[in-house]
Amino acid sequence: MNIRMSKVQAVLDDNEAASIPELLQYYINLGHGPTQIANFIGVDRRTLRCWAKHFGVVLPKRCAKHAFPKSPMPEGCLARSVEVCSDYVLFEGQRLRVADEAKRLGITSQALRYRVRNWGLDRALTEKRDPKRGGRQCES
Repeated sequence: MNIRMSKVQAVLDDNEAASIPELLQYYINLGHGPTQIANFIGVDRRTLRCWAKHFGVVLPKRCAKHAFPKSPMPEGCLARSVEVCSDYVLFEGQRLRVADEAKRLGITSQALRYRVRNWGLDRALTEKRDPKRGGRQCES
C-alpha cells in the first residue's frame, strides 16, 4: 500500500485536523458515508478507503439517513432546493401546487420543475408552453 504522506498532510492542513483517523471519525459520527466524506475532504473515494484501511478506521457502507445534506451546499442553494423539490411553490405571496401550475401552463410537472431550477421562479410560472418548440403537452 503506497500512501503519499504529502497528500495526507495537505488534506490535514486544509481541514485543520490533527490526524486522518480523527478527521474520518468526525465525519463518520455525523453520519456521512465514504463518498460524502471523500467529497468533503477533497480526495477520491478509493483514496479515502485506502487511507481508512491504512490507519485502521472502519468506514460505514453508506451514509446514515439523518445526514442531510449529503454534500456541502453553497449559500442560497438550500432554499432553492426546497423550492424545486417541494410539491408547492410560493409565488407572489400564494402557495401554489406544482401540478396545478404545470397544467395551467400546458406543461408537465417535471418540465415545470426543470424551469424553476434553470429559469428561476418568476419566468417559470409566467411563460406558457410554446407549441412550436416541441415537448410533451400535459393532459388535462
